[in-house]
Amino acid sequence: MGAATVGTQAAGRRARRIGAALIALGMIGAVGSIVAGVLAASSATANLARVEAPGSVTTQLQAGRYSLWAPSDRNLTFYDVIIEGPAGTVEYRPYGFFGSSDAIVDGGATYRSDGFFEPPVAGSYTVTLTDDGQDLSEPMTVLVGPGDGYGVTIFLWSALGVLVSGIVGVVGLILVIVGVVRRNRARRQQPPPGWSPQQPGYPQQPGYVQQPGYPQ
Repeated sequence: MGAATVGTQAAGRRARRIGAALIALGMIGAVGSIVAGVLAASSATANLARVEAPGSVTTQLQAGRYSLWAPSDRNLTFYDVIIEGPAGTVEYRPYGFFGSSDAIVDGGATYRSDGFFEPPVAGSYTVTLTDDGQDLSEPMTVLVGPGDGYGVTIFLWSALGVLVSGIVGVVGLILVIVGVVRRNRARRQQPPPGWSPQQPGYPQQPGYVQQPGYPQ
């Protein structure tokens, strides 16, 4: 077996091993990205504060963007929304009569983002909903939760993780294919069983040259 054949086989083994490792890494990364997205979505809705409107609730919030989520068939058009925290009153910005298309499912009920507010600092915030003196016969539960678009953000990060993992897996598959091709090429270059290089023969002896006869 020649040195070139041995080198081809070794390179093929390395390519297959690295490729298999990358495929496994890509699969783990893809599954991990999906699981991380599900956990992030669950975490975002796990600590929802609830207020029975009209009424108020006090909850701990971090600086950032939050929404008030009303039942999908209701909105806060006829309510006054007052949000107070460590830095004073925080402005509430409703989306309008139809609210937002973002939705949260909690306890079997669907809620849609009615509007948003942005606490400037972390601390304790009180959300108060009053009916402005109107007689609203059907109180409703309103959720204080993550800002609208949180689902899109989580989805995009998860999709990016799956995409990167997929690229890694494809590179691994290519390396495995290259390794298999090199292995097959090395096998074709191997001599058949029982074959041995031809031994050099003896040089041919010069033929006998007839000596000239004596004259008659």
